[in-house]
Amino acid sequence: MNHRNRSHLDLSFDSLTDVVTNLVGGLLLLIVVVMGAPTPRIGGVRALPPPDNQPGAEQPMNELLHRIRALQESLRVVEQDITQVEARLPELSDELGELKHQIGLHAPAGGQP
Repeated sequence: MNHRNRSHLDLSFDSLTDVVTNLVGGLLLLIVVVMGAPTPRIGGVRALPPPDNQPGAEQPMNELLHRIRALQESLRVVEQDITQVEARLPELSDELGELKHQIGLHAPAGGQP
């Protein structure tokens, strides 16, 4: 019979770290895409679109503004989620130290797991 030694328990926050990293990376990618979107320029100055006096010309602009607002709201929600996760990290680290102490593992000096 091959049994594992269950007296040693390894706790890891690698998956939590991966989630936070992925969220931050996604936010950065979104910011780069939004801020770096190429726009037509003439001599270093953005070219204005030609005037369009047709009755339905404002509809595409309104749709774009609506999509931008929806993306901004999504970004705000993701930023709040990241802030909440980051705020819980010290608490979770303390819990990890307590759990290690309870099972007989001693955390290294400095409180780091």
